[in-house]
Amino acid sequence: MIGTAAKLSLPESGFDQSKLENQEQVQLLTRFDQWVNDYLIVINDEKKMNREFKDNQALTTLPDQMEKWMPELKKHLNDKSFATEYLKIADRLTQAIDSQF
Repeated sequence: MIGTAAKLSLPESGFDQSKLENQEQVQLLTRFDQWVNDYLIVINDEKKMNREFKDNQALTTLPDQMEKWMPELKKHLNDKSFATEYLKIADRLTQAIDSQF
């Protein structure tokens, strides 16, 4: 029972690793998935406090972090499977932000 409870507390991956060509792609999307999870935590905290996103330093710092490694992601976006899995993750973020406005 403890193992089951521990499993439930872990965030679910936003992509299917088996559809990717290589380990580099898996690592990139794993990092992006974690970045989205971190960003969603901050967004949800802001929503709970009814604060404006623009006033939160974490919401301005996280995009700066993403921008630094976005070129790595872009070089794989021409791979259809990679792009599909990337969009699955990105959609979670889009839905969280869109629901605020």
